[in-house]
Amino acid sequence: MSPKRRYSKKRPSKGVSPIKWLLLLPAVLLLTAGFAASDMFVPLEKPANAGPVSNVSSEIMPDTASDQDTSDNPKLAQLSLLDGQYEQYDSYLLGSSSAAAYDIDELNGYLNASFFDLSVYKCAPKDYRDFASYVLERYPVKNMVLSLDMSEAIHYFSEDSGVEDRQAQDMEKVGDPAVYAAAYAELFPGPTEQLPGTEQLPFIAECAQMAADIRDMCEERGVNLTVIASPITAGQWNAYDQAALRTYKTILADVVDYWDFSCTSVSFDSRYFYDAAHFRSAVGSMVLAEIFGNNTVYRPERFGELVTAKNVQTYLNELFSDPPQPEIAGYTADVPVLLYHHIAEKSRSYITVTPKTFETQMRFLAENGYHTVTVQQMIDYVYYGGKLPENPVCVTFDDGYLSTYEYAYPILKKYGLNATVYAIGASIGHDRFYGNTLFEIVPHFNFAQAREMVQSGVVDVQSHTYGMHQWALFESGTAVRETIAPLDDEEDSAYADALLADIEMYNELAVQELGRPFTSLAYPKGQYTDLTEVIVHQAGIPVTMSTRTDSRNVLVRGLPQSLYALSRWYIMENTTPERMLEILLPEEPAAGRNLNG
Repeated sequence: MSPKRRYSKKRPSKGVSPIKWLLLLPAVLLLTAGFAASDMFVPLEKPANAGPVSNVSSEIMPDTASDQDTSDNPKLAQLSLLDGQYEQYDSYLLGSSSAAAYDIDELNGYLNASFFDLSVYKCAPKDYRDFASYVLERYPVKNMVLSLDMSEAIHYFSEDSGVEDRQAQDMEKVGDPAVYAAAYAELFPGPTEQLPGTEQLPFIAECAQMAADIRDMCEERGVNLTVIASPITAGQWNAYDQAALRTYKTILADVVDYWDFSCTSVSFDSRYFYDAAHFRSAVGSMVLAEIFGNNTVYRPERFGELVTAKNVQTYLNELFSDPPQPEIAGYTADVPVLLYHHIAEKSRSYITVTPKTFETQMRFLAENGYHTVTVQQMIDYVYYGGKLPENPVCVTFDDGYLSTYEYAYPILKKYGLNATVYAIGASIGHDRFYGNTLFEIVPHFNFAQAREMVQSGVVDVQSHTYGMHQWALFESGTAVRETIAPLDDEEDSAYADALLADIEMYNELAVQELGRPFTSLAYPKGQYTDLTEVIVHQAGIPVTMSTRTDSRNVLVRGLPQSLYALSRWYIMENTTPERMLEILLPEEPAAGRNLNG
């Protein structure tokens, strides 16, 4: 989950005890009475409808998937694709659509593997075994990851549907919990009326048998199997009574060790989920980091447990007696962002303040206990669980005017504050004329001055694009990019190429002149699209700034989306201390979207 450039989308093996089955109704009664213990459970025969593990249904998994019509069957489409390029892969991810939140590149890195994603939207869990059998009998396999998310015990015979693309949802503004909850309330319905006992999860035995069969197939071939009980919302978790959950978790632990992330602190905050059935890819990164011991990736306390037949009852007792519901203040931070442009002895426009006014405003921050933070501090907070000071505020300047160097830099230094300047690359060093023209402009600082500010730690320099903030009056031709948004009638592919070229060129210049690439970009005039956000973030820039003021900036540990399109408030010559306080003081702290109901 670390900031990285993305253009796409171990546990040690061990011997597992023989399969034991629970008599479901007596088990529920025992569990409800509080006498749950593994030695009380009585073995059951293998379910009659499970079938031999090697008997793959010809209707679902034909001997040659590519011989079948795949247009309306995602399972066959997946296998048809795999058959044509199986030599590229040695490992497989199984599960429903929620499993797609596990990043294949991350799995490859953790296991030194080449994973193929066999998860399919609403894929029937009964088919996981068939998928496993299909690949194990045909291809060499090193690793298999099986993701379970509770739904398999309810919809064991689900119908197929299409695969969902989550890129647009990854660009959602997730910071303010109240805003997010209101905008997506229909995606997180409250708990439905509970059914009694294990009737809530009617296919517990079938799912456990499926996991056991996959375990046996993997053990027979020396394949490393990792089973993950993936995150679900607290609303979904609380829709089942404790007896049903205990039964399911206990039966599963009796046949295979699994990592359980079903109910953790993230379950109680809907911002960590796309909807009630799908956790965000950022949460998937946290899950993999916990499993493979990657301590560079943030995850909260009590996040995941390796559950075995020996520890399952102890684990469940703790989970139910003390649910891991967090205090929202422990993993979120309000960070208002102030926006300046130019400082001049005479203020002639709304984006210009005088040196005296700017100093008064900075002194106001310092004397009232506010602490300025850098972009890197915000990244560290979200990605790595870093700390922020009390009363954090981010001061920003757009465009890269020389006045930032002449006036803001010494004033900030005087009061022990810092700021971030979003400079237009094409204008850096232009102290009189616009580009190669004779049109006079407000002077901009040069790279020598930028380096001095950056090296001081007082002023950081980030991107306002290289050449996507042009002035139409000074440009010839019709394709003038005044903002980063697509031009009228511009094809998506052409736009993506142009934006990526601008980002890459400016990054190369930043490395050459400042010693590092950019980690933040401010949208010129605040204009952008969802496609803009996708391209910018996939190009490796984790923080974007807008000019919207419709919600608070609430940074959420573990959620990169909370750094997207941050709101910024214009600070002007006539901005009073009272108005500053309105911007700086967060609203009454929201309780968050507690999915407990």
